[in-house]
Amino acid sequence: MSNQKIYILLTDTGTLFTRLIKLYTKKPYNHASISLDPELK
Repeated sequence: MSNQKIYILLTDTGTLFTRLIKLYTKKPYNHASISLDPELK
């Protein structure tokens, strides 16, 4: 069994489109990234 970690990064990209999404969802973040690398590469 592997003990590999999964990293989830939530961000606000700041574009016009994502600002519209935030107005609709009322959430602080609008993008999720998933990585298996601790340096998020």
